[in-house]
Amino acid sequence: KALATNPSNPNVRAAWHLVLAMALAGSGDAQQAREHAQQGVKEVPSSFDKLEGPAWVDYALMVDAMNGDAAHAVAGLRSHLGTPASFLSPALLTLDPTFDPIRADPGFQALAKK
Repeated sequence: KALATNPSNPNVRAAWHLVLAMALAGSGDAQQAREHAQQGVKEVPSSFDKLEGPAWVDYALMVDAMNGDAAHAVAGLRSHLGTPASFLSPALLTLDPTFDPIRADPGFQALAKK
């Protein structure tokens, strides 16, 4: 409903897409969750906003993890981990239960140990 009003601020649109993506991932709708997560990232690309953009990517990667999509999550984490303004770190990967669905993936384990 909030997205239907098409807020003028792209960060607000990104936030709504990513909150919806996390809710959809939590309810098991992986396809819709990933689509909304990707739309949220497109609203504020990191190339446009070096402060907010990386955080939206962080949330999109968390949605991939919630979906159990290790292939996308690990590939994204590999290229995104250590990006300035990202809140993701190897320590957070180790502690945050959001990443539990992909915790057994060897690629994820390697990133969490860095």
